[in-house]
Amino acid sequence: MVDQAVIDELYDAFAAYELSAHMGYCTCCDDADYEHALHGDLRSLEPKLVDKYVRDAIHHTGDEQDFKHFLPRVYELLTAGALPVADAEMVIGRLTMAGWAEWPAAERRPVLRLLDAMWDDAMRLAEPPIDIDELVCGLGLAFDAIPPQFAAWRSDPRPFAKQRLAEFVIANADELADRGLRDAWWAGYPQAVEQVVAWLLAPETLECLDSDRQTEAVQVLRAVGPSAAPGSGRPKA
Repeated sequence: MVDQAVIDELYDAFAAYELSAHMGYCTCCDDADYEHALHGDLRSLEPKLVDKYVRDAIHHTGDEQDFKHFLPRVYELLTAGALPVADAEMVIGRLTMAGWAEWPAAERRPVLRLLDAMWDDAMRLAEPPIDIDELVCGLGLAFDAIPPQFAAWRSDPRPFAKQRLAEFVIANADELADRGLRDAWWAGYPQAVEQVVAWLLAPETLECLDSDRQTEAVQVLRAVGPSAAPGSGRPKA
């Protein structure tokens, strides 16, 4: 689980963002009771309500400034595995819709620490709250590029790092043959997909998994063959 200090830092960083008296919402889908409920105490908002909000955020409910208000609670629940419906990759990818690349450094820093903490959960825990395929996709959407966490993945000493890499390869086995990735949320992010696929199909990834005896993943990579686009911005291990 992500350390509470990481979550508290988000609450501190975004504490200044209060909701206006009336936040915009889709009147075809929702009513005033929904909008009123969102004005409750942030730390106490029910997971079901937050789940609905984040699925509607920015394009149906509120704007980028409102998203900053809800951000700490959204990611507190996501990292605890407590959002009942919302896809993790969509929730992480909402950062791009909110324009987080242009946020002040004081707001970006705690978000970056959060994303690193989520990655740490995946590398360290036997059963992390977010599936590795969803996490990689979410990070790819957030950065619109190969996630920076890939830079040390092949050499990562954490107990489940190689297993997670193998799981990611196996999950995308069919799509890798066509130089694609499985998760439907990758649509619209061709640069990120190309970079991730090139990294996966690089010889170093096969060597990493082979040395760790990840047999099924090794078989997938050998069947697919080497990358068709070497050197396309992939980080070194």
